[in-house]
Amino acid sequence: MKRYIAMVTDPDTRELLGIERDYERKSDFYKDLRGNGYHVRFITTEENFDADCAKWHERNDLSKAIHKAIYASDKML
Repeated sequence: MKRYIAMVTDPDTRELLGIERDYERKSDFYKDLRGNGYHVRFITTEENFDADCAKWHERNDLSKAIHKAIYASDKML
């Protein structure tokens, strides 16, 4: 068994939560979280948590910037 940490969004409260569990495979943890209604942001191990969290924030910020640019260009038309 391996300890995984998942960052998820609770669908009812829209809060970002961290959930730790022991699973054989990451995919099993993902399926269980999705089955319980959570929106999974990422799943990682304790050793890689900081790096994976930073990567997720970078991708999220880039996505926001792209959507803002698209929205701004649509308003100009």
